[in-house]
Amino acid sequence: MTKKKIIIIALILAVLAGLFYYLNATGQTIKIISQNEAETVSGIQSAAKDAKIKILEEQAKEAADLIKELKNKPAEYVVKTTVAGISATAENERKKNNADFSIITKPDNPDYKFDINDFEPNDPVVLNQYNIKAYKKKIIGITYYPDKYAGIDYSKRVSKSGHYLGVAMIQDLKDNKSYFGIRYTF
Repeated sequence: MTKKKIIIIALILAVLAGLFYYLNATGQTIKIISQNEAETVSGIQSAAKDAKIKILEEQAKEAADLIKELKNKPAEYVVKTTVAGISATAENERKKNNADFSIITKPDNPDYKFDINDFEPNDPVVLNQYNIKAYKKKIIGITYYPDKYAGIDYSKRVSKSGHYLGVAMIQDLKDNKSYFGIRYTF
């Protein structure tokens, strides 16, 4: 292999590594806001932006509406810890639930944005946690064109903004040939 080819391959690998890092860089995945703000599209969009997650307005509206609907019910995820442990406890719960980001609220005071600076680090707290899943982790698709093609594909999310990379197999039903390929969805 020539020196020129090695340099080209190294440059391509460096660009791919940089692109992978850029697409997967995480922001602030835990956001503490008031319950009322969590029930708004702008509250969800702000939390998503801080987490470096691109979401559509429809996704933000759906999440806000669901939080609004859940506010008078017992919370599915409750952060019971000390003030100093809020971030770590909430982050563990977020990861356990495969959420892209989480919103923490103080449900008994809907206008209050819980501020950790108002408390001592060892003070106990009980807060609601809403885990937001903006995009599925995996997608499986089936394609069928009557009397022409049948196919299946499997894609896995490769970025925080809903980009997927996967493999696909298509069967030509007339010529009885199989085709394999790579699928990128954005």
